[in-house]
Amino acid sequence: MSKYNVRYPLNPVLLSHLFSHAEALRAKYSRLLTFRMDFFYLKGSPLFEQRINDWSCRDMYMLAERLIDTSDIVGYSWVMERTEQHGVHYHAMFYLNGHLHQKYYPTAQDVLQLWSYITQGMGYAHICDPSNNNYPVNGQGIFNYHHEHRFEELYYTLSYLAKEDQKEGLYCYGLSDVPEPDGRGRPRKAL
Repeated sequence: MSKYNVRYPLNPVLLSHLFSHAEALRAKYSRLLTFRMDFFYLKGSPLFEQRINDWSCRDMYMLAERLIDTSDIVGYSWVMERTEQHGVHYHAMFYLNGHLHQKYYPTAQDVLQLWSYITQGMGYAHICDPSNNNYPVNGQGIFNYHHEHRFEELYYTLSYLAKEDQKEGLYCYGLSDVPEPDGRGRPRKAL
């Protein structure tokens, strides 16, 4: 668990899955570029009214899998939540190969367009840019394999996805498959 104080109850199983997934990506890619986004449906739209159960996971699953197939995203994790104000919504973390990408914003713009297409214009998304928000920890950006303190920040950010609140007993989430490291290159030193 992260050394940072989390101020909300966490689901330990979901937290374990999110951390294990991030560790598998860390083992596969020596440098990751991460970014977080939140996805919603427009209030008053048919999708906002209709998406009240796990059926809504379909949209997010379609988005994430299409991104793996058609973009440079190498991994994702997402969690569904529900509130009265926002209805069903999703928090997602996306991962790019940090050796191939220096900035995530162009990819995030592609994600926004694809979400709009999937939701037929009834969805909107928010890029959780640390410089424009008041996050206690910057759990996004470049993560080099050996920078343990940066991964602690990533784990803190992922812990938000594992919070118990707003799940209503439904733990609808998705994690990308992570291929095993190919074994090429110089072996990494143990941390």
